[in-house]
Amino acid sequence: MTNNPPRFAAIDFGTNSVRLLIADIYHSQDKTVKIVPVCTIAHVVQLGKRIHDTKLICPENITKCIAALENFSIQIQAYQPQKIFAVATSVFRSL
Repeated sequence: MTNNPPRFAAIDFGTNSVRLLIADIYHSQDKTVKIVPVCTIAHVVQLGKRIHDTKLICPENITKCIAALENFSIQIQAYQPQKIFAVATSVFRSL
């Protein structure tokens, strides 16, 4: 396995929570991959609360999500991943 593995960050926007995973990715000579988390954080923000009724994200929950992202930004700066990815679940497809 490599001594200085690539480091990636992934942000997952879920219906109820937003999560951060920062991980080192090790590739071995036998083609296996090992993902080693170095930071994991989750915040409950409830982006999907009442989304099916109103087709809107509640401003209070947007504020919670922004606060979570500000926290994630601090961790991302500290751990310096080479790439950052974000994925979103059905809460964004429902808008």
